Amino acid sequence: MPFQRVPSAIPELNKIQDSLVTTFREIAERPFGRDTVLVEDIALTTSDVAVPHGLGRPVRGWLIVKSNAGVFPYTVTAHSNPDQFINLRAASSVTVSLLFF
Repeated sequence: MPFQRVPSAIPELNKIQDSLVTTFREIAERPFGRDTVLVEDIALTTSDVAVPHGLGRPVRGWLIVKSNAGVFPYTVTAHSNPDQFINLRAASSVTVSLLFF
């Protein structure tokens, strides 16, 4: 059941409820936390592909959310701008959606 805001004559209570609405909305939009980014339909090959991960810092890891083949992405070389990109490749061509964290 979603959070139901109850109007109150107490301003502090209204501020707390407003904060809860914002917090619960963020949780619903990013169930794995604020510090994750979903990147969909990444086409990988046997060569490095610079994937923009959107974290603003180096990637700690990733989860495969969707894949069109039983092929897994991996890293071999670091990207020159790790705060924005990660180099990924696969053993054969695959399209994946990854949740970066």
